Amino acid sequence: MKELKNMLKNIFKSPIILVFVLICAFMLPNSINTMSIAFRSAIAVAIGIDKNTENKIVLQVAINVSSGADSLAENSKVLSATGDTVGEAFTSLNLMFGRSVKLGHTRFVMIGSKISAENVSVFIDRLIRTNKIRNTVQLVYCPNNIDEMFNMGVKLKSVTGIKLSDIVCHQQTNSTTSISSNIDSFFKGYLSPSGISKINMISISEDYTQGVSTTSDVGSSSSSDGGSEVGASGGESAEGGTSSSESDVSNKFISNRGKIAIYSSGILQTVLDEELSSGVNWLSKDYIPQDLLVKVDNSGKLKNSIINFDILNKNVELETFFFKNIPIMSAKILVSLSIDEIISENGNKVPLSYDMIDEGVKNSIGRTIRNKISKVSAKAKNSKLDLFEINNIFYKSNYYEYTKRLQEGMKKEDFIENTQISVDIEINIR
Repeated sequence: MKELKNMLKNIFKSPIILVFVLICAFMLPNSINTMSIAFRSAIAVAIGIDKNTENKIVLQVAINVSSGADSLAENSKVLSATGDTVGEAFTSLNLMFGRSVKLGHTRFVMIGSKISAENVSVFIDRLIRTNKIRNTVQLVYCPNNIDEMFNMGVKLKSVTGIKLSDIVCHQQTNSTTSISSNIDSFFKGYLSPSGISKINMISISEDYTQGVSTTSDVGSSSSSDGGSEVGASGGESAEGGTSSSESDVSNKFISNRGKIAIYSSGILQTVLDEELSSGVNWLSKDYIPQDLLVKVDNSGKLKNSIINFDILNKNVELETFFFKNIPIMSAKILVSLSIDEIISENGNKVPLSYDMIDEGVKNSIGRTIRNKISKVSAKAKNSKLDLFEINNIFYKSNYYEYTKRLQEGMKKEDFIENTQISVDIEINIR
């Protein structure tokens, strides 16, 4: 008894020990009786949002489920749910699966074509405020059925080990003609003077040169209002859900080839193909294309040959001013290239030699780059879409003159239609 009294005295004399004892007394019993977070939560690695024919929100969530207590391996599952709102769809999903879906480790959000006809910023904002999704999560536009795309991704991972997120997030500045499009960049564009947001596109292609495939059948499913759970084979549905029969997509391929979806004020306006996307990126300070294919049409030994160049570096300097009330944007592009391959007019490979690179070849390079930019400029003027984000450039570099013109009645669309773009290209081949 005396020893117990001495121990209590020591505890009360030491604040640190006292705090530790109080923490154990109040929190330990509660922790023992509380279910592990692993049993209460489902970690979503990807999300898809679209609308169905009934104008209801369709939510696709890819989660990783442990394959067993003694194994670290994970199986991918795709959960589907619908609702009148994103919140209702998430509620149906949580009730169906019996766990709360967490988005802290989500790698990308896939946006469908039907929901893109509305202001998608409302739905993305909801994910940020309520589901606490990170601003760095990649955004991607999918014109196909998101359910089919997700299940193709599940099968791809099980067969090849390649994750759909690896394809979606393969957007380094020197890899493809795609750009890095995430939630943060979307809202920066949405709130900018141009109001233009650019999102990479991923699609299902029938052309084997356009993507990767599992070469196996992949199941796809459609969900009811209660939600459904679908595995790689499109198996049985969970509570309240339905699943459709398997569909053969063995000859379909997941393609991420640099197409960019253009959103104005949060609404999808158009999709740029690879050629136009490349033209947009040539005037971007933040993007370096990977390669450049040039047909030489005015040089001696290399006339009518095709040269593929690796792009080592690209630097863009932009200057804006007004001449007789006409907005002018002057671009100076400094590009460093190395020769990758030369194909002659008759289809034979030509031995690599920098001695063959004369002014005629450099002129062909400059003309190729200018043609890419010119095609985008023509589309921008016809559609009145600020594809080069000209309003942003004038706002940042010539704020006083820009705002003065707007106050005088000049509209933002006028800058798109009337701005003259001058391009000067300095080429360094090494």
